[in-house]
Formats: sequence, structure tokens, C-alpha cells
Amino acid sequence: MNYSLAELTQRMSGKSITLGWDAIVFMNRAKVNSLLEQQYITRFNRDSFMKHITGAASMTPDGQEILELSGLILSQPRLSFETASLRNSRVTATMDIVSGSVSYVRKGSNEVPGSVLYSYVVTANQGCTLTMDIDLAASQGTVNEQGKVIVDIGEGYNCRCNLVNEEKAQEQLGLFFKALYMEQKPDDRVYELGMLDLRDVDLLAPRSFIIRTMATEQGALRDSDDYGEGAVVLMVRTKGNPEEGDEPSEGKLDYLIPNDVDPATGNAKYSGAVVLASRAVFDWYFQYPIQDMLGHGTVFERANESNEVARSLKAVSGSLPLPSYHHRWYDSAGRTEEVASVGKHQLDFFNIVSDKALKILPSPDAALSISWYSGIQKKPFQVHIWDFLAGHSYYDSDTEFEADVNIVFDPVVDPSTNKLLFEVRSLTADFSHDYQAVSDSYSDYDFENGLRTQYAPAVQNELANHKSFFQDASNFENFGIPEINALAISNLFFPEKNALQLTDARLPGDLLMVGQIAPKETTFTLSPLLPVIKAGDSINFDIVQLTRRATEVSWTVRSVDGVRALGTIDNGTYTAPAVQLLDGSASRNVVTATYLDEVTGKEVTASALVTVVMAGVVVTPAITLIDMTQRESVKLKASTLGSGSLKWSLRDNIGSLLADGSEAIYTPPTTELPDGTLQAVLIDVEDTITGDKTVGSVLLRHGTYSLDISPALHPGLRPADSALLKVSGDVEPGMYKWEVVAGEGAVDPATGIFTAPPVISLPYSVVKISLLGDSFDHYGYSVIHLSEHARQSKWFSLDVFEFEVTEMPPTVYANGLQQAKVVVRVRPADVNESEVMLSDSELASLCLVTADQKVPLPQVGVGGVSKGDKWHYTEQADERYDPYPRAGLTSPVALKNDSTQGVQVKEFYVQCHKIEDLRIAAMLFSDSYKPFYTNPGIDDGEANRKVINLIAKEPPQGGTVGGVVLTFGNPGMPNEWPTRVEGGENEDDLSTLDYYYLKLKIHDVQKKIKRVEFAGNISMVKWESNTTLEDVHSLTGYAFGDQKNEQGDTILHVDEILLRRINGQVQPPKLTVDRGNPVPDGEVLFSVQRREYWQYDRYTKADFERALDVSVYDNYGNKHSILISFDGTNRNRLKIVG
Repeated sequence: MNYSLAELTQRMSGKSITLGWDAIVFMNRAKVNSLLEQQYITRFNRDSFMKHITGAASMTPDGQEILELSGLILSQPRLSFETASLRNSRVTATMDIVSGSVSYVRKGSNEVPGSVLYSYVVTANQGCTLTMDIDLAASQGTVNEQGKVIVDIGEGYNCRCNLVNEEKAQEQLGLFFKALYMEQKPDDRVYELGMLDLRDVDLLAPRSFIIRTMATEQGALRDSDDYGEGAVVLMVRTKGNPEEGDEPSEGKLDYLIPNDVDPATGNAKYSGAVVLASRAVFDWYFQYPIQDMLGHGTVFERANESNEVARSLKAVSGSLPLPSYHHRWYDSAGRTEEVASVGKHQLDFFNIVSDKALKILPSPDAALSISWYSGIQKKPFQVHIWDFLAGHSYYDSDTEFEADVNIVFDPVVDPSTNKLLFEVRSLTADFSHDYQAVSDSYSDYDFENGLRTQYAPAVQNELANHKSFFQDASNFENFGIPEINALAISNLFFPEKNALQLTDARLPGDLLMVGQIAPKETTFTLSPLLPVIKAGDSINFDIVQLTRRATEVSWTVRSVDGVRALGTIDNGTYTAPAVQLLDGSASRNVVTATYLDEVTGKEVTASALVTVVMAGVVVTPAITLIDMTQRESVKLKASTLGSGSLKWSLRDNIGSLLADGSEAIYTPPTTELPDGTLQAVLIDVEDTITGDKTVGSVLLRHGTYSLDISPALHPGLRPADSALLKVSGDVEPGMYKWEVVAGEGAVDPATGIFTAPPVISLPYSVVKISLLGDSFDHYGYSVIHLSEHARQSKWFSLDVFEFEVTEMPPTVYANGLQQAKVVVRVRPADVNESEVMLSDSELASLCLVTADQKVPLPQVGVGGVSKGDKWHYTEQADERYDPYPRAGLTSPVALKNDSTQGVQVKEFYVQCHKIEDLRIAAMLFSDSYKPFYTNPGIDDGEANRKVINLIAKEPPQGGTVGGVVLTFGNPGMPNEWPTRVEGGENEDDLSTLDYYYLKLKIHDVQKKIKRVEFAGNISMVKWESNTTLEDVHSLTGYAFGDQKNEQGDTILHVDEILLRRINGQVQPPKLTVDRGNPVPDGEVLFSVQRREYWQYDRYTKADFERALDVSVYDNYGNKHSILISFDGTNRNRLKIVG
């Protein structure tokens, strides 16, 4: 169920619902998808996005039926939770297909001619999607321990795409897209939902987490308006807990994001929630501040040890002092009369009856309560009478005390700081005293008068003081818990500068904090983020920000798909380019707003992505075939960017049309058609408000069509452009009869060249080809798509398509980082004796493929190729690493290649992480949607530059004679290091600074260290002894490369978590390198600072005394791992231990 905040608070009352985990984080679908949208847009600003998709996907096992895809644009992934379960981290990811064209084609063969079954243009609002299931993954970084929650589109399964109708075909097409995504570099296919910093040392800092997903009750119901609604769930173990919680199962956890709606806006009030286990909050953070507030020796212990019951604490010691009393009212030589309190009188916070002890617990209304009803506490008195004749007489009695104290703290969110405080709501205290039993124990006026005039006023005065203490708000000041803020705010990072902006908190048992995942104060977003508009239309962008800090906003627009279709932006109003400027069916542009933050002085930006489409109304399919020997009705579906209803009309009254809103069913005529008939039926669709129109075509075919025509479907001709239609076989074109039976344009009967009309008014033309014989007539046809924005190559063949040859084949160490350059040369053949060039899109399509199977090589991101993976490529050179060495050469040298004019070149950089050679070729897609390879012929290979062989070499290994050595000095000369920078030579000096210089040697030759990484912490700490009062210690730092601060000093890196812990100490650590002892180029400096005055901390010791796990990379990108630790128990010296 999904509950309101009040209902959820009531359900959580008195319980702990975290299943033994220390924290549970909920992020709802709307905000998760908003994070994905923002990342998707950001990628266009750094050119890290998936380009237009063009290709052909097999729809049948024999490959005879294919779906030709042209210029598809996919949106960002959108997550839903209809299949979510607490047993796993599954989500459903949906990507909208917002532009492109699709054609279902049956290939021709010797027996059956090729034909197009249907074709259509894809646009937004059409409902075309790619859907897959994905398991959200926990990705832990290598540089530091930051646990990321990621969505990797390449790891999707159950992939399906509804560009086709049949279920099997949808699955087949889904596999095509999955393979396509796997070829992309991780930067383009991996999205981040959040990150937990696992390196902090506070008790509530995350140590590990698991990811689960959860649907709301309505989210799992297909017929519900909220179908797919749900949340990503993180279950977190913190550093204060040695064990993880229970594995969650269905029904064990409520949906923890309240469903309250803002009455003013009608929007959901909450999109995120963090729940902290009451066990952790009470034991670690409530107990000690409240003990300090109460004083009087108060000590609490746990009232229960359960992970299922809300934690409460009860006092086991501590008391309020009461006055003692002694009164001797008669004193003579033969008799004394006196009364005295027995023992030390005090009101005890502890009571063996648990309900009567002072307790810290959640209040019934979900606040924090300090509660104490003491019951009657009896304190002994004794009257003592001594008489010379009668001896001693004793009269025992008790005075009675009662305390009733209740202090309530409300958990309150400060919106200005986004921090949680516990504020005093009420302080009530009542104390009573009854000494009647003492008074009745003995009868004497002086005795009773003493009790009344001395003892009772003293007690009343002391009790009044206690009451004042408990009712004085200054004694119970508001207190915050920084570590709670660290978990909820500092350690839970959302991408694109978003944060959980808290709005409400409750303490029904566990601590429930809810709010909105939204941009931080220093950032803003634009609305709408991902609009789709028609060419020539306009749209206004609004700025969304918590607190706007500037009024001067500048606006810019940048094209993704070509500057012709840029459009303009004026004070937040974007006007799309005219339709004639579009290159293809859609164009993408990034709109950016920028202002200068007056407080920080920094420039702040936000962007949105506008997709401009050429048509406001589209119909699917745009053209479809009906074989009149097997008459079947056809279902058509139209969509519009406008808000008007759709009007359907059938031209020429051939057959019938039944329209119902956005759908219509066309039924062909029942009359028999002559053999060889090929007739187009046109159907008009119009938006009744905008007036936007489109035309759908149904091709009626009757008879045997046995001629195989190429192309069966031409993907697009612009006005007055031409295309060559060919019939398979050896018959000359002039032997056939050519005629345009549908649409516009003309065909040359002598050559078979079709020419589009100068002005296009219909989207398709159909050319019929007949071969008339004495006994049988043979027919065939070709469908030509006509569009003012069609892509079409200016050339028909390639004169040059080969690799540039070097003196040595491309060779790399198989370390995933080192690159070898591969250059491809291409030149189209002249057309009508005029030089032509590849278009930008054709050059962009050029890629590397395996030579034999023609499988595209996957692309690699900035992190390099993962261990065990084969060859990848990128178009970006990584200049950090040198190329593979060769005797006498620093890099492969290109041999002399012919200098044919008009040759275009494209450079690739290949790398691998597995020792395996590979033969590769190159491929490009022409703008006429035809693939070309460097090695189409059987004899094409390395000899004629059509294929090139990539060589992978094994990286050098350490631990062998003459192999790899990492050292602080020269072996056998231990006195060389360390270098004492500060302090005396005496090891008894408690404040010193030593430098160690790490060097890399391969085959006894020192090599430059080009990069350094730490797995885990970048510093160590070791105390002289592990005792509570110890404050003498050593800590480490490192420096590498030319990293300098504003003063020009080399930065000495100390782990930021350590710096936070020791902030404000009298002896701060050094954070820059001594100028007299610089870091040599290619070496890593490690520092040991011996310090005083930091008291031993067992949690810091647990995390920072372990050895540094360091990876250094040489100048070729080879990785060499090393462990650096203190030398055993000696905190004064470093040692390489592995």
C-alpha cells in the first residue's frame, strides 16, 4: 500500500521496520526519471551521446525478412516498476523512438522477388518504444570507494521493440538494439541514479548497500492509472554495524514515500525518503547528548536489543540530590531525642520496575521524549530516643517522593540549511513530597515543628530547583546530529547537482525523513527539459530553481545534427528552424541558460534538448501492401503534436475506411482486380485544429510479381533527384515496360532511372516494371519514398577505401589503455566527371569491423577496456601514454601512400585488454542507406590494404629477475631514504616530516609513472599505542605530477575524510610539498607526518591503519600494483609490503 505521512507514521509507531539495516533510502520513479533526463541532456553538451541509428535488423532466422532503420533517435531511458520486487533490483526501462523511418522488407531471391511489406516515418507521440528489463547495479569506483547506483542499458534483457507488431519480431528487434548498445562506450550507455560515499569514518557513514526495487500497490496493476509507479530502494549498512541486515522479501516493507499531495498545486509533496533505524539513532546519537544535558551521573542502557521493536533507552544510574536532615530537639545528661534521614537521600533515575525509570523513547505522536514517572520513592528516617534508665529506642519511618517529568523534542527540518534538528516542544515537571509518615512516627511538638519549619522548606526548595531545571529550555537546547545530516545529505549524492531537500521528519520508532529530490540552491533546471516541436513552431522555457540569485540570464542554442537546422532563442523563447532547413526527419538542438551567481561569483548553467520534427501529423504505416489474393483489412494509427482531433478521409472511394479517433481500419474492395494490378489507395489524415496533414498509402496488388527489383524500397529521394532501378538478370532495361502507377515522378524506359518531381506533394511513388511474353507476363515494382529532407548520397561507388599502411602493424600492450592509431582512407568515384565527397553523416558512420564476420568493434570510454575484453576503438587519442615501443622508433611510421586528390581520412585508436590479435576491416553507411566495406572481394586482405592486423602484446610482469620493481630507493642502499624534511634526526622527536619517493624500474631502467590510483583510502594513520588517552600518531599523504595550488606550491594530498576529522586541531597537517624537496617527474612522493594532540579514535584506526592499495601506470599504460604500509608496529617508517 501507499500511505500518507500520517498513516505511514502510525504504521511505523513503536516498531523498527529497517530489517536490521541501518538506513533505507527510497527514490520514486518521477525523480529517478528526472535525473536520467538531466544526464541525457548533459551528454549532448559533452558530445557523449548515441548518434542516429541506421541499419538493418533480421526479423526471421533465415535473414530473408529485414527491418531497415534510418535515422532513428532514441530518448533517455525512462524507468518503471511494474515488475519490481524486493527480492531483486529489476526495473523496466523504456526509451521512446522520437524520429526516423522504418521499412519492413522481404529480400529477393531466385524464386521470390523482393518486396516492401510496409514503411512509415517515426515521430514523437507515436508510441514507438524500445523496452527492456534491467537490474540496477552497484558500481564501486577504483579511485576511491564510492558506491554508485547505475543503469547500464547494455546489460538489459527481455528486450523488445514495437516498431514491428509480431511478438517474436519485437524480441528479435530488441536483441538488435541490445547488441547496438553493447557496441557503445560506457560513457554513452551508463546512467547514474545516486552515489554513496563509503569512505567516511562516522558511525552513520555507509559501509555497504544493496539495491532493490519496489512497486506501489497500484503500480503493479496494468489497468491502473499509476501502472509502473514505484521506487528504487537502497538498504544501507553503516560503519557502526558489523553485520548487514536481513534479505528483504515481499510484504516485509511498506512503501516509504508518503502519497500526500500539495493542495495548492495538486503535485506530490514527496519524492524521496530516508529512514534511519531507531537502534542506530538512539544508541549512537541520542544517548550521549541527553546524558550530558541531564548530568547528575546519568547513564542509559538499551531497554531492548530487538531489530524489530523501536529502540528506547532507560537510565541505569543517575539521581537528583535531596537534602539530608538531622534534628536533636532534646539533649541532657540523661536523655537525648533526635531524628535523622538514613543514608544519602536522592531521587533515583533508575528503578527496577522498568516503567518507573527515566527513559528516552519515541512519543506517541512521533517525536522524541524524555519521560520519567518515578512512582513513589520512599526515603528512610529514624527517630532515636536514648534514656539513662530505659536505654535506646528507635522509631523507623519513610518520607515519600514522586516525580513526573516529560520533555518532548520535535524533529524539525530547517529549510535554509536542509538540516535536521531536534527542537524542544514542551517541558513539564512535577515533584511531590509527603513526610506525614515520619511525623506520625513520634509524638512531640518540637519534633513535629522541626519537620515543618526546617525539613519541609529545604525539601520544597530543592524540588523547586529540580522543577526549574527540567522546565528551563536553556538546559535542553535544540540539538542536531551532524552524522544524520552526513548520511541524508553529504553521503547520498544524486547526479546533476541534485539533493534530497528535506521537508518533514517523524520519529515513530525509526527516524523517517522525507522531501523532494531537487536541484540544490546553487543550481537550476529548465522546463520543459525534452520538448518535441514541429519545424517553425516556438516554445517558451522557464527556469526552475529553489532560490533564484540573478535576473540577468543569457540564452544560447547549439545544434547537435547540423547548423542549418539550428533555430533561434530569444529571452527563453525558442523558435524552431523552417522545415526546409531540416536534414532528415528530425533535428536536435541544445538550449542553454546561463547566469552569474552573485553570491559565489560562479557561472551557473542549465540546458534542455529540443527535438524538431518536420511533420506535425504522421500515420503508421505510411505505406502498406495488401495482396488481393489474400484480402485482409489494415489497421492504421495516426498521431499529432497538436491538440486537435484527427479527421480521416478516403480518396477515390476504393474500399472502405472505418475511423475511430487516432485509429482507422481500411478494408479493400471485394471486387476482383485484373491480373497484374498495382494500385495505390490514398488516405488523408488531418489535425482539425492545427491543420497539419499527412497521407497514408495502401498498395493493392493482384497477380504474380516475379521480377526482382532493386531497390524494392528506395529510402528517400529529394525533389528532382534520381535513382537507378535495376532488374536482376541480364535483360537490358529497354526490354521492359516502365510506368509510374502511383504517386509522382517519371522513369526513363531506356535506363530505368526514376526522377522525382520538382515539387513533392505525395510521400510515395510506385514504379511498375513489366516483361511481356508470348505465354506469360512477368511483373515487378519498386516503391520510392519522396521527401524534401531525404538523405541521399551524391556518389554511387568508392574509388579508394583502404587502410593507411605503416612500417609496423598497429601494436599495443594488452592493458586496456595503450592505443595504436589506425587510419582509413576513402574517396568516392567521380560523378559526371565531377569530384564528390562523403557527407558529414557518411564520414561519421565510418567504423571498424571484424574482417570476416563484419561485426562492428565496440567503442571504448575514457576508463579504457575492461580486463579480459577484446579489441575496442575510439576516435579520441589518449596522449597520456606512449605508443608501443619499437627499436629505433618512438611510434609506428606511416609509409608513403598515394596522394590521390579528394581522399578523406579518418583516424581511429584501438586498444584491448586481452592478448589476442585481430584482423579488421572498415565499413561505412552511405546516405542512400547502403553499407560499404573495405574488403568486399574474396582476395581483399592485408596485401592490398583492405584489411589490417592488430597485434596485442603481453604487458611486463613484476616479481621476476629483470622485471618490474617498485622501490623507494636503490636496492642495497637503505640509507638513501627517507628524506627528513622537518624535525631532528632523533626518532624520539614527536613532530617530524619525512618524504619517500616511489620509483618504477623495468629491466633496471627507471620508467616514468604517468598515473596513480588508490583503491580505498589515500592516507594511513597509526597511533603510538591503541589506548584511549594516546594522542601521538603518524599520518601519510602523497603528491604526484604538476598539481599546484594558487600560490604555486605542489599539493600534498591527505584523505579528505581525515582532514574533516582533524579540522581545528592545534597542529594541522602539511598540505603542500616543501619547495626544497620537489617531486621528480615520473615519481610519486609519500609523506609521513609525526604529530601530537589527536586522541586515539578506534573507528579511524579501523579504516585508516590498513595498507595503501596503490596502482601506478607506466608510460605505456601498464598497471603495476603495490601495497604500502607502516613498517610493522613502527609508525615512523613506511615499507613496501606487497
